[in-house]
Amino acid sequence: MTWKLYQAVAPNGKRYFGITSKAFARRIKGHRDAVKSGSQLPFHRALRKYQDAMIFQLLVVGPKEYILNLEQSAIKTFETRNSAFGYNVTRGGDESPMKTPEIAAKVSATKKGIRPSAESIAKGAAARTGLKKSSKTRQKISASVSARISKNGHPWKDRKHSDETKAKMRISRAARPPISNETREKMKLAKLPELSLKKPRRRSLSRGR
Repeated sequence: MTWKLYQAVAPNGKRYFGITSKAFARRIKGHRDAVKSGSQLPFHRALRKYQDAMIFQLLVVGPKEYILNLEQSAIKTFETRNSAFGYNVTRGGDESPMKTPEIAAKVSATKKGIRPSAESIAKGAAARTGLKKSSKTRQKISASVSARISKNGHPWKDRKHSDETKAKMRISRAARPPISNETREKMKLAKLPELSLKKPRRRSLSRGR
């Protein structure tokens, strides 16, 4: 897998260096999506301000370790961790901004109390309608979950719902519309075991009976 080093240059001359293993266009879209979702990272605030005036440039493509080291060198050389020259908040090299306590606290504060609108939920549901994960993807997910549980134990082991949560769950269940007879029939059929198409063998009667 090849990795990519890219930079974004704002009209004020400040830079941001980033790396990705994804398609370059997809990574740019990821930044723009983060801007829409309210990210307060310095680069995303700048991208929100300058929008299309922010120039993205693909610089180098190569092996992961080489690109990681190159990003660190670029950030150090151009001093882009200094807010006077750029928008990077870490030293680079695959180091997540969320590992910086100050940044993590700011991101957490911006997300508190934010809930997706009914329109956003409906759009998401419509986009997922009819989509099915391939058997290969399901196997990967299953293997990943099994490995995590075997290493760390089940996340709900020795945990119980609080009385407040139980009360909310009861209220939620009471507000649900009753299940229709048609739905009940479908549920029954889904639970039935698959019927064999082979005819049962007849036992031969023993002679003398």
